[in-house]
Amino acid sequence: MSKLKPTVGQWYRDDERGSIFEIVAIDHDFIEVQHEDGDIEEYDADSWSELILHAVDAPEDWRNGIGLTGEDRRMDDDIVQPDNWSSSVDGIEPEIEIDLDDY
Repeated sequence: MSKLKPTVGQWYRDDERGSIFEIVAIDHDFIEVQHEDGDIEEYDADSWSELILHAVDAPEDWRNGIGLTGEDRRMDDDIVQPDNWSSSVDGIEPEIEIDLDDY
């Protein structure tokens, strides 16, 4: 039985399933978690209290489960930046022109 208070951003290990997950949101009576592989799951307060949990550190490769690789991360590992800042909408021109002097 879990006596751990759910905390957003904290990682836990479910001893019964052997899974590791992070709490990503708490909304009223629901606790939303994201597993290492990127799967999202939701627990109600009663289900949470039935889990056998231990607080753990984030796994080293936890971003791989959500589709991020080392190339997606900066050296400080905090901010995700794309390799190419251009967008497919960059070359689109508006169909009409608005003369702001009329307003």
